[in-house]
Amino acid sequence: MKILGVIPARFASTRLEGKPLLLIGDKPMVVHVYQNALKSTSLNHVIIATDHQKIFDTCKDFGCHVIMTSHKHPSGTDRIIEVAKNFSDFDIIINIQGDEPFLNPQSINDLVQKFYQIKQAEIITLVKKIETSDELWSDSVVKCVKGSDGKALYFSRSVIPYLRNVKDKTIWHQTQTYWKHLGIYGYTQNALKKIQQLAPSSLENAENLEQLRWIENGISIYTSETAFQSLAVDTMEDYHKALKYWEEKKS
Repeated sequence: MKILGVIPARFASTRLEGKPLLLIGDKPMVVHVYQNALKSTSLNHVIIATDHQKIFDTCKDFGCHVIMTSHKHPSGTDRIIEVAKNFSDFDIIINIQGDEPFLNPQSINDLVQKFYQIKQAEIITLVKKIETSDELWSDSVVKCVKGSDGKALYFSRSVIPYLRNVKDKTIWHQTQTYWKHLGIYGYTQNALKKIQQLAPSSLENAENLEQLRWIENGISIYTSETAFQSLAVDTMEDYHKALKYWEEKKS
């Protein structure tokens, strides 16, 4: 299989405008993501897809492969669909979040490997076991419930499943395994064609999670478990956490 890694980088983030260009050390966040993705042994090519000239120029200055896309896309997947049309010779497109500067390349390898193991899979995404209460109760952390076959049953910003008979919520980890959704997706070209035909759904609008549109329309999403932690930068508070982590990592 021929695998393309795409990093959508939108300037007008509602919660943290211009975040792809926020510096971590001496490099913009999206450049960290790009350089980590290049270390994956599963990708044949990696590009950044942006809607903003400053991001385009900055990425070029750092030697990244970058292309301009429409500024009208409501989601990263819509941007991926535009890119995929120009790379029709690639079998699998990996959507790599541009706001996860400490992405472990092995996570990408693990996801790609699942496509070889599950021949019928059209979409695969990463999940990681939740280990802290902060992650569990944060609505910025998307939770995933999955079946015994590895298919995602539902995604939510709420704590799911709800522990109805557990009175002490501090012992949640003793009674139930919770999964954090990491926003890296792998799609077949056929899956992207299906997604392009779908209108926004009620579940998607309720949770502000585009993957619920796919599930609501009968498209299966398989999951791949990873042991590698990821730090997504969605807010200024997250950015300060990333800077702290970077300094600790250097020392």
